[in-house]
Amino acid sequence: MAQKPKVDPHVGRLGYLQALVTEFQETESQDAKEQVLANLANFAYDPNNYQYLRQLQEASATCAQTGPTRSTSCRQGASRSSSTACPVPTRRPCYLPSPRSCT
Repeated sequence: MAQKPKVDPHVGRLGYLQALVTEFQETESQDAKEQVLANLANFAYDPNNYQYLRQLQEASATCAQTGPTRSTSCRQGASRSSSTACPVPTRRPCYLPSPRSCT
Protein backbone atom coordinates (compact mmCIF):
# COMPACT_ATOMS: atom_id res chain seq x y z
CA MET A 1 0.00 0.00 0.00
CA ALA A 2 1.32 3.42 -0.93
CA GLN A 3 2.22 5.70 1.92
CA LYS A 4 0.67 9.13 2.25
CA PRO A 5 2.89 11.65 0.44
CA LYS A 6 4.98 13.80 2.74
CA VAL A 7 3.55 17.24 2.08
CA ASP A 8 3.68 20.35 4.19
CA PRO A 9 0.09 20.98 5.36
CA HIS A 10 0.36 24.56 4.11
CA VAL A 11 1.05 23.75 0.44
CA GLY A 12 -2.62 23.28 -0.36
CA ARG A 13 -4.43 21.11 -2.82
CA LEU A 14 -2.16 21.75 -5.80
CA GLY A 15 0.89 20.84 -3.74
CA TYR A 16 -0.77 17.65 -2.55
CA LEU A 17 -1.72 16.62 -6.09
CA GLN A 18 1.81 17.42 -7.26
CA ALA A 19 3.16 15.21 -4.46
CA LEU A 20 0.92 12.37 -5.66
CA VAL A 21 2.17 12.78 -9.23
CA THR A 22 5.78 12.84 -8.02
CA GLU A 23 5.19 9.74 -5.91
CA PHE A 24 3.69 7.99 -8.91
CA GLN A 25 6.65 8.87 -11.10
CA GLU A 26 9.30 7.88 -8.56
CA THR A 27 7.90 4.68 -7.07
CA GLU A 28 9.11 1.32 -8.34
CA SER A 29 6.20 -0.77 -7.05
CA GLN A 30 3.41 -1.46 -9.53
CA ASP A 31 0.92 -1.84 -6.66
CA ALA A 32 1.92 1.55 -5.25
CA LYS A 33 1.56 3.14 -8.71
CA GLU A 34 -1.94 1.72 -9.03
CA GLN A 35 -2.88 3.03 -5.59
CA VAL A 36 -1.59 6.53 -6.36
CA LEU A 37 -3.36 6.50 -9.72
CA ALA A 38 -6.61 5.54 -8.00
CA ASN A 39 -6.10 8.45 -5.58
CA LEU A 40 -5.58 10.86 -8.49
CA ALA A 41 -8.71 9.51 -10.17
CA ASN A 42 -10.68 10.12 -6.98
CA PHE A 43 -9.61 13.75 -7.01
CA ALA A 44 -11.06 14.08 -10.52
CA TYR A 45 -14.56 13.57 -9.09
CA ASP A 46 -14.47 16.93 -7.32
CA PRO A 47 -15.07 19.94 -9.60
CA ASN A 48 -12.90 22.02 -7.26
CA ASN A 49 -9.91 19.99 -8.43
CA TYR A 50 -10.35 20.56 -12.19
CA GLN A 51 -8.16 23.66 -12.22
CA TYR A 52 -5.40 21.85 -10.34
CA LEU A 53 -5.52 18.80 -12.57
CA ARG A 54 -5.35 21.07 -15.60
CA GLN A 55 -2.33 22.83 -14.15
CA LEU A 56 -0.54 19.57 -13.55
CA GLN A 57 -1.28 18.28 -17.04
CA GLU A 58 -0.29 14.86 -15.74
CA ALA A 59 -3.52 12.94 -15.90
CA SER A 60 -3.07 11.51 -19.38
CA ALA A 61 0.58 10.63 -18.85
CA THR A 62 0.15 8.78 -15.58
CA CYS A 63 -2.10 6.00 -16.80
CA ALA A 64 -0.11 5.55 -19.99
CA GLN A 65 3.05 5.06 -17.91
CA THR A 66 1.60 2.21 -15.89
CA GLY A 67 1.69 -0.11 -18.88
CA PRO A 68 -0.10 -3.45 -18.70
CA THR A 69 -1.60 -4.10 -15.30
CA ARG A 70 -3.23 -7.06 -13.66
CA SER A 71 -5.45 -4.78 -11.60
CA THR A 72 -8.59 -3.00 -12.67
CA SER A 73 -7.89 0.13 -10.61
CA CYS A 74 -6.36 1.96 -13.55
CA ARG A 75 -9.26 1.13 -15.85
CA GLN A 76 -11.86 1.93 -13.23
CA GLY A 77 -10.27 5.21 -12.22
CA ALA A 78 -9.90 6.34 -15.80
CA SER A 79 -13.42 5.40 -16.80
CA ARG A 80 -15.01 6.98 -13.72
CA SER A 81 -13.09 10.21 -13.88
CA SER A 82 -12.80 10.75 -17.63
CA SER A 83 -16.39 11.87 -17.85
CA THR A 84 -15.93 14.46 -15.11
CA ALA A 85 -12.39 15.71 -15.64
CA CYS A 86 -13.28 18.41 -18.15
CA PRO A 87 -16.97 19.21 -18.21
CA VAL A 88 -16.31 22.76 -19.37
CA PRO A 89 -14.30 23.42 -22.54
CA THR A 90 -10.97 25.08 -21.93
CA ARG A 91 -8.37 26.62 -24.18
CA ARG A 92 -6.02 23.77 -23.35
CA PRO A 93 -7.63 20.34 -23.50
CA CYS A 94 -7.46 18.27 -20.35
CA TYR A 95 -8.04 14.60 -20.98
CA LEU A 96 -7.87 11.67 -18.69
CA PRO A 97 -6.83 8.50 -20.43
CA SER A 98 -9.34 6.11 -21.81
CA PRO A 99 -9.68 2.75 -20.07
CA ARG A 100 -8.08 1.14 -23.13
CA SER A 101 -4.76 2.87 -22.42
CA CYS A 102 -4.57 0.91 -19.18
CA THR A 103 -4.93 -2.54 -20.64
